[in-house]
Amino acid sequence: MSIDKIVNFEGKRNCSITLLLKVNDRYSSTLDQIERKISSIKHENKRKQLKNVIYRIKNETKDLYNNYDFKKKGLIICCGLKSSDESTEYFELNPSKIIKENEYYYDYKFNIDKIFEKIYDTIEYVDCDIKELNKLRDKELIIYEKEIQDYIEMNAISYLFYFSNDDLTLELCNLSKEYNFKIKIIKSLPYQKKELINTYGNFIGIVYPYIKKFVI
Repeated sequence: MSIDKIVNFEGKRNCSITLLLKVNDRYSSTLDQIERKISSIKHENKRKQLKNVIYRIKNETKDLYNNYDFKKKGLIICCGLKSSDESTEYFELNPSKIIKENEYYYDYKFNIDKIFEKIYDTIEYVDCDIKELNKLRDKELIIYEKEIQDYIEMNAISYLFYFSNDDLTLELCNLSKEYNFKIKIIKSLPYQKKELINTYGNFIGIVYPYIKKFVI
């Protein structure tokens, strides 16, 4: 299945559920937990819409325990209510990494960064470390967004720090796989993220030290 459909899907507000199912887990209890939370929503129409999404997920996952990939690594499920005609769209993706914890999110779009992190070996979430960033800047190893494409094509990028509030692009993820560099999505509080974006932009690349000496 093409990931493009998931990336480009836009549903009704808060009616797109991203579900990361733990490997070989008793997922039915997880779905029941989500349904209980939905039942507590005061807005009747929103509650009804989200329940329709959950019912679709339950219907599609009846035989999940027979799914070899689920038993081996877990499963990514995306299901949402289309904004155009209120029908539900259902997608499944097999992760490249073992899913160790159940997670779920709902919004008008699927949680693209969480999905990419599970299907690309080159993507990970990391804690914010200002001291590390300052050291890299002092060593002149940071490449800023406007220049980064040229350095990627030279195979000069070791890894990339991603600060933006926008989703990762499919193009950038594919480049990380093609040119073998890591993308580190920074986990930070909103005020920290704002400060990082103001200082560094949406993302920065970190070059290999021995390459930096020759290309600068």
